[in-house]
Amino acid sequence: MSERPVRLKLSRKAGFSLQAHSLATNGLPAVNVARPSVWGNPFVIGAPSGCDFEDGGDPTPMVDALSRDQVVQFYRNAVEGYLKPEMHPAGHRWLARFRERCRGMSPAEAARSYLKGRNLACRCDLHEACHADVLLRLANGWSCDPIPVP
Repeated sequence: MSERPVRLKLSRKAGFSLQAHSLATNGLPAVNVARPSVWGNPFVIGAPSGCDFEDGGDPTPMVDALSRDQVVQFYRNAVEGYLKPEMHPAGHRWLARFRERCRGMSPAEAARSYLKGRNLACRCDLHEACHADVLLRLANGWSCDPIPVP
């Protein structure tokens, strides 16, 4: 039976090797999904949501300051194709750049193609919800409800 991919925490310590850490963890290769990678979450904890309209729309934020759970949910909506323009313009800009960099694939298609069977690494603490949890589930065909916090 092969090992199940997991989320790893990136380190800035001198000598840290993501691939060595990943292989030592469960023998699987890893992919960095933190910012500024193509997989990075464009939604920022503490930032307002829905206030950056470029078409002259209402500049009042829908959410004054996004929580961790909200940025993970917004990311999930973006990669699963449910992002609405009024939710967050930055998400639409991210999606357009993503499609340019991944040969027109949607994030869900690309995750299943490029991330399946790999550990995913981000800077979030392992005990906190993270967009990498969404990608792990999507890439490997695991249930996405709910997103547990270990």
